Amino acid sequence: MGKGAKTKLMSRWYEHVASRNCWGCGSHPVELAHIKALVSQKTGEPLNRRAGINEWAVIPLCPQCHRVGKQSIHRLGEAGFFIRIRLTQGEAVQAWASMFAPFIAENAVLDPRKR
Repeated sequence: MGKGAKTKLMSRWYEHVASRNCWGCGSHPVELAHIKALVSQKTGEPLNRRAGINEWAVIPLCPQCHRVGKQSIHRLGEAGFFIRIRLTQGEAVQAWASMFAPFIAENAVLDPRKR
């Protein structure tokens, strides 16, 4: 997949996530929050937040749950925020994957001329 096709697909993914309700409180509109819960299967270390698959690792959060509120992901950190919304980090990754996998299966095409 060429860079242009990746960028176009990623833009559609971001729009798809932005159409969802906030994971923290269910409200809308939302911002995209990059999560770092994805880890390397080789080392077990968190993957770089905005490289490779983690570029795609975004969840929908309203401004209050993302960065403004006292209970936001930026104030509590990912682990604390996921505890607040009653998810383990593993469950959060599974929830993200359950959004991502069907989107990619439906939208990804190896030849960008077919889109």
